[in-house]
Amino acid sequence: MEYLKKTYSLSNEQISRVEARLDEAEAATRSIGRKDWVLLFCGVMFTVIVTDLLPPEAVQHILAMALHGLDHLLRGGARPPQLPLMT
Repeated sequence: MEYLKKTYSLSNEQISRVEARLDEAEAATRSIGRKDWVLLFCGVMFTVIVTDLLPPEAVQHILAMALHGLDHLLRGGARPPQLPLMT
């Protein structure tokens, strides 16, 4: 969230809504499987873009960080897959 606060001028309401969505994804880690969680997380990020809470570039950064973390966790830190650039 610090990245979003520093990089984008978001209102307190926007920050709260993004935090709520990410908290929802975090809570799901305790109740659903890994593949289902990845789909839920991608859906949350898509919703954040569609509802105009965050610009696509910010969501791309969040997804890249999540992929890097998952890749590090599952493959021992090999180079993470690159996301296509959003234009």
